[in-house]
Amino acid sequence: MTPLIPATYEHGAFKPLAPVKLPEHLRVILVVAPSQDDVPTLLIDRLAEQSESFVFLNDPREDLYTPADGESC
Repeated sequence: MTPLIPATYEHGAFKPLAPVKLPEHLRVILVVAPSQDDVPTLLIDRLAEQSESFVFLNDPREDLYTPADGESC
């Protein structure tokens, strides 16, 4: 799971609001979203498209359902 790290932006740098448990020199991608109670759906979609978090779904073994499992149209 990708951690969400609350931070502030001050003097050209992002400063975490709590201790961050990541390896030193780990390269990361920052996605900037103003702090809210909930992450916007479009942001979640964009993150999913750009990360490899859902690559496992391309595996045919993950396709557990058939058309018979859903409601008829």
